[in-house]
Amino acid sequence: MKRIWKLMLLTLVLLALAAVPAYADDGGQIVTGGNAVITPDQPVHGYLLVLGGSAEILPGAVVDGPLAVVGGTVRCAGTVRGSVFAVGGDVTLQPTAVVEQDVFTLGGNVNRMSGAQVNGQVRSGWPTNIDFSGWNPTGWRWDGWNGPNWTANLGGFAANFLAVLLAVLAVVLLPKNVQRVRESIVAAPWASLGVGFLALIVVAVVGGLLIITICLALFGGLLLLAAWIAGMLGLAALGLELGERLLRAFGAKVFAPALAVLLGAFVLVLLTYLPCCIGALIWVALASASLGAAILSRFGSKVYTPSAGAPAAGTRTPAA
Repeated sequence: MKRIWKLMLLTLVLLALAAVPAYADDGGQIVTGGNAVITPDQPVHGYLLVLGGSAEILPGAVVDGPLAVVGGTVRCAGTVRGSVFAVGGDVTLQPTAVVEQDVFTLGGNVNRMSGAQVNGQVRSGWPTNIDFSGWNPTGWRWDGWNGPNWTANLGGFAANFLAVLLAVLAVVLLPKNVQRVRESIVAAPWASLGVGFLALIVVAVVGGLLIITICLALFGGLLLLAAWIAGMLGLAALGLELGERLLRAFGAKVFAPALAVLLGAFVLVLLTYLPCCIGALIWVALASASLGAAILSRFGSKVYTPSAGAPAAGTRTPAA
């Protein structure tokens, strides 16, 4: 079971790292809201990510990297030189299919026909017995006067590293939404912080109550999922703002937004590891601002502007 989650993380790492040079060499392919059909005369030179659709690899077609499909099915009769990962859909491997690494699904099944070649493991269904004991989003864990508990911090490192990678994917897949959230934070930082802090309390209380009622647990899970998505958009927006400033401070003039988010989000996450209560306070402020800006901008669909008569942050009132 641990191997499945390691493979899922590995696939996400490959996709996120590939997003940085993708602006320059178009090494991967991202399809949103539609199906992807890969033919022998049009191979994919890198990863293939399909969101809200299905993927079909025809006989003789090649995908040079990992294949990930969210909200659709995979039908493979060609070659995938990486792992195949599907969320909410089945994976069908034709007799001519070749997968050089692993095949696994989350909420689906793997239909492997005779002759299909898989060089790694094949897993399907929903994972169980997941250990979240190491989860620590607020920073260091301390053992009294003995200093930081390095063993307990490993889970927090992994969770925060995953958050940074998801922020990078957010700016790659939803660049306009992230930009609108960013503009909302810049225009109304205090409003974003206040709304986000209240939202954190509401989500924690209401979401927790819904989950413990069992019969309404689905609604609680959906509420937590919506808050998590909003937080990732906000983290990407804050990372983009900070990353661009840092890169320009070091003399960089041209760079991919994904690189700026990677740098900025990583620095922000590192700040949450300051000792004592400082890191925890920074985490609360970061989570509040991220969630609040996403809410005010309606998940990046519209830039939030302060009400008339209240000048936006960073603007000057014209002199009389």
